[in-house]
Amino acid sequence: MLQRVMWKSVVAVIAASACSFDAASAADGTLDPTFGVDGLARAGITDGDLQPSGCRPVVQPDDKIVICGTRLANGASGSDFLVARFNADGSLDTTFGNAGLATIDFDHGTGSDQADGVALQSDGSIVVAGTTRGTESGSEAFAVARLTQGGTLDASFGAGTGQSTLEFSDGTGNDQAYAVAVQPDDRIIIAGSTGSVAGTDVAVVRLMQDGSPDMGFGDAGRVTFGFGLPGATAEADNANGVAIDAEGRIVVAGTANESAPNNEIRFGVARLLPDGTLDTAFNGSGSTTVAFDPGTGVSNAYAFGIVVAGDGKLLIPGYANTSPLSMLNMDVAAARLNDDGTPDTTFGDNGRVTIGFDLEANGIDAAVGAAEQPDGRVLLVGTAVNGSMQYAISLRLDADGALDATYGTGGRETYNFGLTSPGTQAFTGITFQGTQIIAGGVIYVPPMNITPPPLDCMAVRLTNDATTQDGDAIFASSFE
Repeated sequence: MLQRVMWKSVVAVIAASACSFDAASAADGTLDPTFGVDGLARAGITDGDLQPSGCRPVVQPDDKIVICGTRLANGASGSDFLVARFNADGSLDTTFGNAGLATIDFDHGTGSDQADGVALQSDGSIVVAGTTRGTESGSEAFAVARLTQGGTLDASFGAGTGQSTLEFSDGTGNDQAYAVAVQPDDRIIIAGSTGSVAGTDVAVVRLMQDGSPDMGFGDAGRVTFGFGLPGATAEADNANGVAIDAEGRIVVAGTANESAPNNEIRFGVARLLPDGTLDTAFNGSGSTTVAFDPGTGVSNAYAFGIVVAGDGKLLIPGYANTSPLSMLNMDVAAARLNDDGTPDTTFGDNGRVTIGFDLEANGIDAAVGAAEQPDGRVLLVGTAVNGSMQYAISLRLDADGALDATYGTGGRETYNFGLTSPGTQAFTGITFQGTQIIAGGVIYVPPMNITPPPLDCMAVRLTNDATTQDGDAIFASSFE
């Protein structure tokens, strides 16, 4: 099941010739061996989450790289948030936290804490968000923490603890946070899902700079809504991505899942005004869905994020079934919408693109993260499955959605670090460091003869010399 955590891959090609690699002459999308160790920077843990989070890397103004993840066995405290910071060259920043790492425990017991997003505030503080389930709790709640630039919990946030938890229900339902963004005024937006009578709804909360709910947003800082597929009697809707557009509006993307009666699953996209109300200028209702119908009459597609392009259009990455037969053949999928929520007909087929890596028949290929270059070309990263292996993948599209032949091999790249076989390597997000591409994710590490097998969090740098990036413009588009 790929819905939230099926992605497992990340990286770039390791070959015997890597030591003689010439970064200046390499094609875009090639592993940069001047970063980390042969292009790979690892946090150095062995208890990463087997089901990796959707954490996307962020790059500080000084080019240091912040990633997040989840540790499964951090001493006796159960699973905890992990934040790691690398220097610009991919070495661990030993001035951050404990030798480059910071762990955050919300339940202070053996419960479960899962990190799913990280963002920067204007003063360099690091905000990390996800979900917590306490040892004695029967439900899950949004969890958010703020770290200082040095990697310690910020006592000015969350009533003196540096941490805060938030619930949408009466404490009996599950509230799960999947994405975080920071507004220009440093207020924090967290998006995910909350339990409802019919299943789950999209849940969005806005916090003040000190971590308290913003009472001017929605109902005591909280907003919930469903995508409302016609005829649905049971729905499982969520938000897996959130961003802020140039007008301060909040855009979210996730899954519109009609679990009954038709089991229809689509990309779901919505836009909120700064006060938390749905923006009716967006598709007339504030939300829309995008179907990827392979000819069966029923869409089966999941969205994993959202990017506000330079022209205000919305780019949504994910994966979709492209087989008209009864079997599933999940391919990389992306949709692009105009500012008013209508499909961008200049992109792919009526605003939709599907691309298969097809490393195995009827396999799973997925785009988990996306970014737009200033020239309008689109980068996607994610995973492709081949038997017991999951490989990291990246691809670049021209502005019209066609594969960019100047990137990788025919527009695509598949990566394998070769540390373990079989194993997992997963890209979970993408950003830019100057002109270069930074991808973050998870990777299996030796030895493989233990259960669960060791898993580490990582970042890689891919070459992108053909296009000059504007780091500030990228940051302003996503605020992640």
